[in-house]
Amino acid sequence: MPKVKISNNDETIDINPMVSFLNNLLINNIPIETICGGRAICGKCVVKILRGKEYLSSLKEIESMRLKSLNLDVPEDKAVYRLACQTHTRRDITIEIINFKG
Repeated sequence: MPKVKISNNDETIDINPMVSFLNNLLINNIPIETICGGRAICGKCVVKILRGKEYLSSLKEIESMRLKSLNLDVPEDKAVYRLACQTHTRRDITIEIINFKG
């Protein structure tokens, strides 16, 4: 099972790759802001990928549009910001939660 290291609190959690970062973080009681229920509408669940971006699910159009509206859009091969609600990983990564509530 992949692990996600959260740089904000130096915690590492096991995650289910079939479930979004957002839901994995919430299941593990990691404080992350969200108000839209994982629909890529609010943009509150932005994470910065510090290590392992090559292991992430593809950037979809709805996520790209939301990141652009937040001025965080970059070409997919250089993406360092993602919405936790839209992102999955197949390997270990390190992230920083932008709207960390801890």
